[in-house]
Amino acid sequence: SDKKWLDLPQKGEFMNWLKTTQNPDLKTPEYMAQKFPEVEKESYKAENQMIFFNPNYVWVNEQEREIILVCLMLNENLWITGKAGLGKSSMLIQFAYEEKIPYIRTACNYEADPTDNFYDQSFDGSKVVYHAQAIGKAFLIASMYGAVIEVQEELNSANEATMITLHSCTDSIRSMETKIGNLTLPTGVKCLIAG
Repeated sequence: SDKKWLDLPQKGEFMNWLKTTQNPDLKTPEYMAQKFPEVEKESYKAENQMIFFNPNYVWVNEQEREIILVCLMLNENLWITGKAGLGKSSMLIQFAYEEKIPYIRTACNYEADPTDNFYDQSFDGSKVVYHAQAIGKAFLIASMYGAVIEVQEELNSANEATMITLHSCTDSIRSMETKIGNLTLPTGVKCLIAG
């Protein structure tokens, strides 16, 4: 039918929709530094994950873009299949560019450690330092910015242990206990995890 069930934000209006309708419980950099003192702050700056060039992706049809938009609005996941070169990654990059949403791309592989989905650990000479990455980075950035797109490229190549760690992050609770602390999306914050 022609009846609309949900008024979708127009192109480029998602962040305005988020701030005016979802009342996101955004966290300040000071709050994040206090809650995650051992995490390198540079590793979860939203501006480091922005797409500043126009990929010039040509949308196949209006529904293609709307599917991404609705999944993000509802905090649902998006699993995309298709042959190489069809534009699966490009459409997500284009969407992130058009909506000015941070974009994080993770290359999955069978040899990955499950913690690779959250952080990388190093030593600065006097203490252990964590660098947020993948879904950990996505949750931290979303907590401050309001929205993020995290793409798990070639998700089918991840090992079983890594896939198990994804369960808590991709279910409706969107929460995970890690060595750097509890990673949970605040109320009203959106994180599209696409595989």
